[in-house]
Amino acid sequence: MNEKADVFNYGNLLYVLLTGKHLSEDPRNHEVKYGLDLYLPRAKYYGTEALFEDLIHQCRAENSRDRPTMSHIIERIRQEQVKRAITP
Repeated sequence: MNEKADVFNYGNLLYVLLTGKHLSEDPRNHEVKYGLDLYLPRAKYYGTEALFEDLIHQCRAENSRDRPTMSHIIERIRQEQVKRAITP
């Protein structure tokens, strides 16, 4: 167990925060172990859905070495915030 297990769980938590549902609540996710085939309902997350969907998939990567660090995740979110602050 290391940080990468926490990153995996962060991906699960991010899914719940964005959708309001646990992964297991959607029958399309019953067979999903990792993020590759994960069903994400299409919704609007204040225009950042592409970032969050990408982060969820990365955090839930099957191989823990392929998961980002929390520092990387924070940096990606900060970059999105800066981009949104600059773009009218």
